[in-house]
Amino acid sequence: MMKARATLTITISLIVAYFLMSKGQLYVYPISQMYLFGVSRNNLIGALTYSFMHIGIKHLLANLLVLVPVGLIAENRFGWKDTLGVFLFSGTVAGFCYALLSPGTWVIGSSAGIAGLLVAGYMADIKKTVIVIIACVVFASFIAIPATQAVISYIETAHEKVINEKVSEIQQLNTSLRELQEKINEKKAKGENITPEIVIVQNLTQKLNETVKVKEVKEQQKQTIERGSKEEAATPPSMLIHLFGALAGLLYVYEFRVEAFEWLIDDLKGMWGRIRGKNHVRHKH
Repeated sequence: MMKARATLTITISLIVAYFLMSKGQLYVYPISQMYLFGVSRNNLIGALTYSFMHIGIKHLLANLLVLVPVGLIAENRFGWKDTLGVFLFSGTVAGFCYALLSPGTWVIGSSAGIAGLLVAGYMADIKKTVIVIIACVVFASFIAIPATQAVISYIETAHEKVINEKVSEIQQLNTSLRELQEKINEKKAKGENITPEIVIVQNLTQKLNETVKVKEVKEQQKQTIERGSKEEAATPPSMLIHLFGALAGLLYVYEFRVEAFEWLIDDLKGMWGRIRGKNHVRHKH
């Protein structure tokens, strides 16, 4: 039976944290609200939380596409405690080291912890991990990320369409209110009853306020997508923090599961034996 407790726990934690910060939108806005949880030289305590923060849905999806399969490979050899330990230790150490060496920058995202899991995955089953990584890169590059971008573009276009419709409705309502006000003024001058017009004005005013509110909400959502996309594009992943994450994962395995190095060596010998056309035999001593 496949073990998935740690991988599932991490995955759910990342998704919940994202939707809490983004309030269900495609991007977190304003991005400044994440400074408290990101790691920087001025906020080293953020090394404990930054791994659970993501700027947008593409950022989250890209990390989950690697986390889930690699986490499962590692967990089924290392167990749930060490899998969780590798992720948390790698992310924390990598964030702390990166912040100290990179003043003036701040970081969010789980990729450093995933880099540590990747090391554990290679040691657990190098062949399976290599195949999974290649599959993830291909799937993400040609299917998942383009599809996600297409959905984002569709939603952005839908927001724009609603905004234009509401602008037109607002113009029509304002025109109707002006005409009614003129009619009311005329009736007042003649001493006629204006009660029906007053009721209509109240109803139109209420509808106008509701329409304006919908328009403002859609404008805010569209603005969030535009600014989030720019922020995401302006913050490419750092290779340095990934390196720190991988080294931290290696250190964790060395300290707590040193036998994993024997697994890796054994797998490499087996692969080399198959390449040479020989079966690798485990010798008993």
